[in-house]
Amino acid sequence: QDIELPYAVDYRYVDVWMNGDYWGNYILCERIEVTDTRIPPSEVSALLRVDWENEYTQTIHCPRYKDMDVLYPTELTEDELSELEARVNECLMWILQGQTPADYRRMCELVDVKSFARTYLMHAMLNELDSGYYSCYYYIRSSDGRLCAGPGWDYDVSFAAQSNPMRHFAEYNAYMDSLCEAMLEQPEFMTLVQDTLTEYEAAVDAIPENIVGYSERISSSVRMSRERFGDQSARRRVELGDINGNLQDMLDYATIRIPLMKDTIRHPESYHKITVVGRVYWLRDGELLPGTFLEYACRKLNCDELAYINGGRFRPDAPIHSDLTLIAGTASEEAADGE
Repeated sequence: QDIELPYAVDYRYVDVWMNGDYWGNYILCERIEVTDTRIPPSEVSALLRVDWENEYTQTIHCPRYKDMDVLYPTELTEDELSELEARVNECLMWILQGQTPADYRRMCELVDVKSFARTYLMHAMLNELDSGYYSCYYYIRSSDGRLCAGPGWDYDVSFAAQSNPMRHFAEYNAYMDSLCEAMLEQPEFMTLVQDTLTEYEAAVDAIPENIVGYSERISSSVRMSRERFGDQSARRRVELGDINGNLQDMLDYATIRIPLMKDTIRHPESYHKITVVGRVYWLRDGELLPGTFLEYACRKLNCDELAYINGGRFRPDAPIHSDLTLIAGTASEEAADGE
């Protein structure tokens, strides 16, 4: 809402009681749907979703990206579905393959680049595991037929959340390459992202204050949860450990992530992308990859050391001066025994 992405969901925290028993604190939020009281049907001609699997009966095939579910309209004829598919794939072609200023101008005729710039800003700061690749929505705006990014959805694996397996490394992008990253290859879009950051910098800088605010809002619920559940935890239940310790982890993460991403946006030439396990670690020119991160990467890849993708053993003591892609080198004894 603070960065003015259209149709952002409203929400509130709620305590749930069932048959006299307390069942925890949840976030009650609006659906992402086209209705008179939510996303007005007069403003969008199509609402699309990309997720782990296609759950709806209407799906458009996108060979350059991922197939998209069509949430609205709910009943398209075969010709209408084919027309929508062609429209979306034309947009994706210019997003993913555009290289020249002329290509960028053509993309701007088909795509609402401002919505993508705001979405990238949200992805970069929150570092949500699924950002841009799963649990994301797009829509076609009725007024001009442009493809728009949003509304934002599903940010439960952001920052240093306990469910985020990469929560210990604020420099490591949890999400994989998305449409926004492809657009960043064009200088005009990078300039737009930089301008967007300047416009909404106050909202970005308020994230740590908001984290503290969440603690105050649900503190009584956390106490009730401890009394009701003790040390139990479940996949869909808030972790009942040290809430203050968890929040401190979030704040510590924010103090690294937010300045880092602001700097990578404003001074991309000062950083290199180290791609490991399909995701990017941001590193300043001349720095070394931290040992703790190398240990993490080797565990993920079941190896004792990393290697350059074009051959050769990775030298962890060598300063980094270019973008790199690293892969598994020598297999660990455990992995070798398994083979």
